[in-house]
Amino acid sequence: MSLDENKREKFPWLVIHHGDNKQEQTFCNILENKSYVTSIPELRNKKICACSRDEWLVLRDFYSGDCYLWNPSSEDKIQLPPLPKYKYLKCLLSAPPRDPECLVLLLISQTALDDDDDDPDDENPDDDDDITFTFYFCKPGYNQQFHKQQLTQDNELESWIGFKGKFYGLTSHGSMLVRLDPDNDSGIVTVTPVAMEPMPTRSVYQDIMHARGQLIHQSSDQMRALDPK
Repeated sequence: MSLDENKREKFPWLVIHHGDNKQEQTFCNILENKSYVTSIPELRNKKICACSRDEWLVLRDFYSGDCYLWNPSSEDKIQLPPLPKYKYLKCLLSAPPRDPECLVLLLISQTALDDDDDDPDDENPDDDDDITFTFYFCKPGYNQQFHKQQLTQDNELESWIGFKGKFYGLTSHGSMLVRLDPDNDSGIVTVTPVAMEPMPTRSVYQDIMHARGQLIHQSSDQMRALDPK
């Protein structure tokens, strides 16, 4: 069944990318309990690496490593530097991609086997104990290569978020809320604590979100609001 423009614009959709070389997409409308199968040329032979703000997708070609931002609503496309093979990827934008202040920040995990791994769908970070986490960042349409910075064990991130043009993360070890400041000129990401100490909690689960102009650091038993400057 085809997906016409009126239906595509009416609701948010869950999109499942499938088929040989990801040739087809199934759009699922939970409100109407219906699904529609289509094939979008821009997504063929592509891996959807991440979804970011303002409906932008980060796409990577299975074979060439070609990488770009693509907006399925406007069909606007912005070229990015090529990405390596990876096990896991997260992506944030500091602003809409056409904003001159926009930076794309990716967190990629890799293992020593990634360079020899020809499976484009293998992104399970638990397959190998020797995993490294690395920041990749650039200014869309400006940089020819990504800046790269490997994370230390103390700065590995449990979760992260974009807020008021800045990046914030929650460290895996110590659950400290930090600000991430990528500098496109120097190619360095500076990690700065936002709170002076971790939130005291017995909960294993912790996360960050934003609401009403504040960052919310929450666990299953506590919550605190921050207004970083």
